[in-house]
Parts: sequence; C-alpha cells; structure tokens
Amino acid sequence: MSQSQSASQPVIEVLPRVFNVAPRAANALEDLQAELYQEVRQHGRPVQQLLTALLDRRNLYAAWRFVRANDGADTPGVDGMICRNLENGDGRSDSISRLLNQISQDILAGHYEPQPPRWVEVPKPSGGTRRLGILTVRDRIVHAALKQVLEPILEPIFLPSSFGFRPGRDVAGALYAAVNWMKMGQDGQLVFPYALHLDVDDCFDTIDHDHLLQSLSEHVADEMVLSLIRKLLHRTGRTVRHWFRSRYVGLLQGSPLSPLLCNLALHRLDLEMKRMRSATQGGIAYYRYADDILILARSEDLARQAFYCARDVLAEMRQRFGTRKPPVVSLLQGVDWLGVRLRVTTNRWTGQLEAGYVVPDDTVQAMIQRLTEMTTPPSSKLSEQTFDLGQWILSINAQLRGWYQSFQYADNIYEVARTLDDHVSRRFEEVLMAVTGKSRHQVRNMYIARLSRGFRTWQVDGRTLIVLSAEPPRRPQRIAQRPAWMRPVQPAPGTPPVNMPPGTVAIFPNPAALPQPTSPPFQSPDNLQAPPHSQSPPAPHHVPPAQPTTQ
Repeated sequence: MSQSQSASQPVIEVLPRVFNVAPRAANALEDLQAELYQEVRQHGRPVQQLLTALLDRRNLYAAWRFVRANDGADTPGVDGMICRNLENGDGRSDSISRLLNQISQDILAGHYEPQPPRWVEVPKPSGGTRRLGILTVRDRIVHAALKQVLEPILEPIFLPSSFGFRPGRDVAGALYAAVNWMKMGQDGQLVFPYALHLDVDDCFDTIDHDHLLQSLSEHVADEMVLSLIRKLLHRTGRTVRHWFRSRYVGLLQGSPLSPLLCNLALHRLDLEMKRMRSATQGGIAYYRYADDILILARSEDLARQAFYCARDVLAEMRQRFGTRKPPVVSLLQGVDWLGVRLRVTTNRWTGQLEAGYVVPDDTVQAMIQRLTEMTTPPSSKLSEQTFDLGQWILSINAQLRGWYQSFQYADNIYEVARTLDDHVSRRFEEVLMAVTGKSRHQVRNMYIARLSRGFRTWQVDGRTLIVLSAEPPRRPQRIAQRPAWMRPVQPAPGTPPVNMPPGTVAIFPNPAALPQPTSPPFQSPDNLQAPPHSQSPPAPHHVPPAQPTTQ
C-alpha cells in the first residue's frame, strides 16, 4: 500500500465498546454475526468497512478458539509453531493476546504478510494422493476470522439448492430434499424419471482467483479486506528452486475459508440452473453439495440440455466436469450421490412406486475400514495414563454420529447400524485388552455397561461408546438446526453498528485521534470481569434518542 493510500484510508477503531461490561463469551461472536446477517438481509447492498468486524475482539478471539479446537491444532506450519506453544495449562496466556494484537495491527496498517503453506501428500480413498497445505497458526487465525465475518454476509445470497459447507444444512437435508422431488404424478409415474450425477473436476484446485474476487466484490465493498483476501489466495503458491511462485488459480484445501469461497464461486452455476428451471417451467430439479451435483429431469433431452448448460457455465469460469458426455440414467435403475444410492422401488402392498435411498456396500466397507484404522491396537502395552481411552471414545463417537446424522433416513439404516456396532465393539475390546493388559473376561467385567432396551456397550472413565442401533428413530427434516446468528437480535446499548457510515464516532481521520484505552489492549472474553452492581457501566460516546414506535 502506498503512502498516499495510507493517508487517505480512515482508521477504524477495533476496540468495541460492547466490552465495557462483561460479554457473554459463548454468544459474543454470534451477536456480531447476527448484526452482519441482518444488515445484508435488510439492505442487500455490499457491506462497507468490514474491517471493523474482522478485527473485532469477539471475532479474533473466537477464531483463535476455533483453531485451537481443530484436530490439527498441534500440526506445525512452515514456522514450526503449534497452538500448544502459545497457551498455559488453562488455555490462556499473554502470548495469545500479543499474537492477536499483532495480527490486528498488521492488518490495520496493511502490512500483514501471510506465509506459504507446508505441503503434505494425503492418500485418497480411491487411490493416489492429494496435496494438503498446512498453514501457520497465525494464518489459520486470519482465515478463520475472515470466514466468520464473511459467512453471515454470503449466506443470504446462496440458494436453497446448495447444501454443502453451509450453516444449518447437511447431507441428510440434501438427500431428503432430493427424495422429496423424486415424487409420483397423478398418473402414478415419476415426475422426474431421469437423473444426472456430476462432479466438478479438481474443484478447489481450479477456482480462478480473478473471477472469485470479482464475485466477492459484489457483496463486500471494503478494499482493505478484499486486498487481504487476494494476498492470502496468492500466497498459497509454492517455492520452486528457492523462488516463490504465487498462485492465481485454486483454493487451499484445509483452510476454513476455502469451502465458503468455493460455494461463492459455484453460486453462478446455481443461478444458471435456477434460470433454466424457470425457463423449462420446472422441467429440472437441481441440487449441489459442494462440487457434487445432482440434476433430475422430466425427459432425457432436458437432462442433456442441463448438462451442456452447466458445462458452458463452468467453462466460462475455467472449470469443467469430470466427464465429457452427459451421464443420463433412469431413476428406476438408481443413481449414486453423496455416498448413497437414490432409487425407486415398488411397494409390495400397494403396488405404487416409492422413492428412497440405501447406503451401498462399498460405502459401508469404507466406514468399516475407517473404524479399523481408528481402533488399531497399539504395538506395545501402554498404561491407561499414557493412552487416553476416554478421549479416544469421544473421537469414535464423533465419527459414528457424523455417519448416522448423514444416513439416518436411509432405507437400510438399521442393517448398517448393526454392522458398524458389531465391528467397533469387537475392535474396542481388542484395544482395551492391549492397553490394560487384562484378559477378555476381565475387560468385559470391568468396562461393559448396559443401556436401555437390552443394549450393551463399553464405558471407560465415564465415557460411553454410543450404539447406533439404540438411537431412537427420528422424523425426517429438510434442514438442520440453524445457527443462533440467523435469528434477529438487538445490539447492546451504545454499540455502534458494524456497517458504520462515514461520520460516526468509531471512524477517525488519523491514528492520533484514536482514544487510548485504560485497560490492557486485548483481553479474551472469558477473562473480562463484570463491574460491581454498585457501579454503572461507562456511558457510550453517543446514544441516539429513542424513537417512538408506530403501531
């Protein structure tokens, strides 16, 4: 950034006055996101001065907690730093405050320079490998902070046909929506008898930065934030013979920001499919989960038209499908999508066609293979203090719940659940024997717990291994629970709005005009103490008079 640009750029206060009193630590970020979400929904114009929200302490501290809670928190980037180095035993330290302060100051001054990722090769389930970039802790915090403020801005523009990597949406909702459109007409025949399953070839690695930033600028009018994102995207290149090559195509897989930007890049495809559906008077139905696409059509010709239309849109974005010919299939034969097989069967009692889906054998085998990897007994005897069995149960439970959440409405879910329960129970017993050194009889006497309805499971240190077969049946839902920030909220009294017009008290003409804080420059929300009841909170700089409401 040039000196002239720095002089003309207004300085934005990044110490929100909402922290004059103790904030609700769990809901502080949600309040900030709710303000952004409602601003976009009500006005629909590009958000200006987003830098205020990005550098808000609620946002930065929540980004740190997100990075710290991630499975890769202790995986180093190119600088060798891990999250554990920054915190004390209680998860808080001055190092974290200094790091967040430095990030805020560097971004505000336009001097933030991201580091290149550390590249590793990760094996694919289908064979081969894919390159995964590991960011530094500092860059991970910035990526997470950007994602947290951009998501409420972009979420209102996304269409209902998009399900992947969106709050309140999941695989189960996408499958339920697709099955809901695999319905029968008054003549008892399928309304959409033909289907297309498509996937964007190397989707993340082929997204063009120029097209992406052009789309983002339609919703974000803050040049400093756009410049920061451009810098982050270009910096995900690699070093070849001691020369760094910037990247102008592709998103970094592993970044919390990349899935959101991927949805924005493919939003143009969603709009075109919506236009085609309107032009054909509902002749097609379109669903997308990230780069995995399903198209239902009234005729084979319409299915082919939809394929060529989508292919042309992707070509303009410098992307393509994994196939050159339209793979049109009949729904009576079934179509694979999102790890299940969508199908239409005949009810043996009524003779009518019914739509649904099953989890195929290859998907079940992939689950079993994953559980086998997670439950491999250690090569030598370990003490229970060395091998945290309780934490290990939590990891397995999270994996099982994720699968059950995705496929809980499958026609064969009970058979799949019993298969997974039997496998993980046997594997868990082997691990308990290897870790504790006890016999099979001793392990069963010590660690088996009884559940309702006659089910049995394993229990260690108060942690209970879940049994999918014991899960109660649930009614199908089209969409998962929405996040709290999608509900309208009232900002705290005296808090300036996030999208502040020029002239408000939170914008100053030069750095010297910034008020000097009397408290430490950065404190985590958990560390702030509420003032005594006998003291009133400091008055804001300006509180507009209350306006009478019109009934």
